Amino acid sequence: MQSAREAASLPARLLDRWRRDILLRLTVRIILVVLLGAGLYATWAVDRLRSSAQAELQDRAQRMAGVLAEALARPLFDINELAIRSVVEAARADADIALLHVSGSDGTVLAKTAMNEGERERLVVVARDIRLREGGRVHALGRVEMALSPASSEARLKGLIEQTVVASLLFAVLICAVLYLMGNSVTLQFVEVRRALDKLSRGEIDVTLSSVQRKDQVGRMARAVMRFRDALQQLRHAEAASQALLVEKNAVIGRMQAIFEGSNDAIMLLTEQGFFDCNRCTLEMFGLESREAFVAKHPSDLSPPLQPDGRDSAGAAAEEIAHAMKHGENRFEWVHRRADGREFPAEVLLSAFELDGRRVLQATVRDITERKLIERRMVELNDQLETRIAERTRELTDTVRLVAESQRKLQGIVDTALDAVVRVDAGGVIIGWNAQAEATFGWTEQQALGQRLDQTIIPPRYRDGHVAGMQRYVSTGEAHVINQRIELTALHREGHEFPVELAITRVALEDQHKHEFCAFIRDITRRKQAEDEIRNSLERQRELNQLKSRFVSMASHEFRTPLATILSSAELLKYYAERMAAEERLEMLATIETAVRRMTDMLDDVLLIGKSDAGMLEFQPQPLALHAFCRRIVEELRVGGLDTARHNITLRLEGEEPGAMFDEKLLRHIFGNLLSNAVKYSPEGGEVRFEVEGLGEQVRFMVSDQGIGITAQDRERLFETFFRGSNVGTISGTGLGLAIVKRSVDLHGGRIEVHSEGGRGTQFVVTLPCLAAQPV
Repeated sequence: MQSAREAASLPARLLDRWRRDILLRLTVRIILVVLLGAGLYATWAVDRLRSSAQAELQDRAQRMAGVLAEALARPLFDINELAIRSVVEAARADADIALLHVSGSDGTVLAKTAMNEGERERLVVVARDIRLREGGRVHALGRVEMALSPASSEARLKGLIEQTVVASLLFAVLICAVLYLMGNSVTLQFVEVRRALDKLSRGEIDVTLSSVQRKDQVGRMARAVMRFRDALQQLRHAEAASQALLVEKNAVIGRMQAIFEGSNDAIMLLTEQGFFDCNRCTLEMFGLESREAFVAKHPSDLSPPLQPDGRDSAGAAAEEIAHAMKHGENRFEWVHRRADGREFPAEVLLSAFELDGRRVLQATVRDITERKLIERRMVELNDQLETRIAERTRELTDTVRLVAESQRKLQGIVDTALDAVVRVDAGGVIIGWNAQAEATFGWTEQQALGQRLDQTIIPPRYRDGHVAGMQRYVSTGEAHVINQRIELTALHREGHEFPVELAITRVALEDQHKHEFCAFIRDITRRKQAEDEIRNSLERQRELNQLKSRFVSMASHEFRTPLATILSSAELLKYYAERMAAEERLEMLATIETAVRRMTDMLDDVLLIGKSDAGMLEFQPQPLALHAFCRRIVEELRVGGLDTARHNITLRLEGEEPGAMFDEKLLRHIFGNLLSNAVKYSPEGGEVRFEVEGLGEQVRFMVSDQGIGITAQDRERLFETFFRGSNVGTISGTGLGLAIVKRSVDLHGGRIEVHSEGGRGTQFVVTLPCLAAQPV
């Protein structure tokens, strides 16, 4: 009977266990999922094995048919029946071959094996034509048909299926075991947390967890449990604190009661219906014997019928009480009456608060009889003081009027001064600004007053020094600019700087410890401009004198040689012409002609510089075949009068011919001088390169030599008139060539660059814009 009841209750217990144990539900679900996965995998693997076995059998049949066709080709061609039967018999040794037919080209069966007709549907049948390739020809000899039995393949397949199913089951069991062990391990990690929760549910707070420092879910749960423990502990502390506060509240109430009774002000408690309590001072103030006698009074009974402002005391008291009830507080002055009929002024403070669920007012009344007496005395003293102040004010007004008149006179003198007058206090703040200061610095008086001097008229680069000087004077009394006239730079409101002449004086005030500064400032821009013009004129005159000296030196040096040559040649012709051969006379004449040409070229250069200085040098661009022009320049240099025998002059033209306009005459000045200088200042010979490169809208010319070079200190003055380098030695020259080159380049709107070092050759780079040719 009992066993029957136990058997009947077993499902109920299992169902209850299932509902309560989440780990059981999770374990069962995981096992079902693993078994389902293993079953699906086994089904899929068996299907794949079957498909693979069928494909393997079909492939084997095809390969065997092909082998037999190759083996029977020669016997069929030779009509060798014995060989044919031998091949067929050899093939029948394979137990899987269930059918084998060999027929000739006319369909005659040459060989045949028996088969089980019941197995025909399970056989894999293939056929292959028998062909023999010989001498480039193909002979169709017959056909071979073969059927393979799947018996051996099915046996192997069965074994593989059994292995797959067993492996899947073992794998499922292994997964379940691993999951069980892992679940058991995870469950053990929660045991400490579960025990802690059980203790907390019993109200025990002595809980410690070793897994609090973990970073995983167990650690987070442990920390949550510890926070719950802390909250429970805080709740207990709060209960204890509440108990302590209750005790303290009772003590505070006792102290408040002592304050209430010991106050020097009358304190009474009332509602809109009337009084219900008061302190000892209230009874003394109103001359009553007991609290009961006071509580029986209405607020209007403690006041005269009318207040000093004429209001009815009963109505006014009701208004004041209603205002306090509404706004929480009300302070006012009131006239009360004692029990013996005497009246006295009082200051009343009504404060509303909640007490036992009802709105209550606390009225604090202070007797201000003495204060009112003092106030009346203060009013009388104030009237007397106002009378005295009025008399003193009239005296001060007269004095201020006289001071204002004096100040207006002084300000009129300052405003009409020709210098800007600026007054600043000891801290550097502007306190005075005349009309000339407005004209000089652009700041109106209203804009300047109250600003710091270093933030208005002093340039930014001098501001730190100004502030430091002011601080030094305040601390040490040392000054470098007071009572002196100095020149410096000032700042206009618009941002530009200009020169000024400054004189600063210290002005002592009535207080000997206080002072201010007065600055007299004069704009000396015009004077500085005149001085600069005089200085520039003197510098120009000095340059002209130097230029004249250099010209005289150049002319006396450069003209002496050709004149001496002409004179000596003319004297030889004069005295010895009859004795000379015709070739010698022609040579003498050629020498005179060369010297004259040299002097003419020097005079042309001087005239060209003069035209340039006078602004008369013309720029007349015309269409020019640039490459042909450069070839002519080089050729003229080779056949000219210069010593070019030891020099290799190379011309390199890059890019297409630029279709642009240039001034051919100015180009001759540019490149004739540059190339002749390259030859002249390369006394040891070497290569002179002339390179022309088209750059689209520009053309770049480069003239390079391997001569004496140009020193760094000479490059700054290289294009000055009559200037020659310090390292030219005895090489002749006028110092005009490069000046002409620079001015010709400038007229074209181009630029010229020099790259050189002393003793290492020189390269001039000229870049000229390509001016578009004007349509005809």
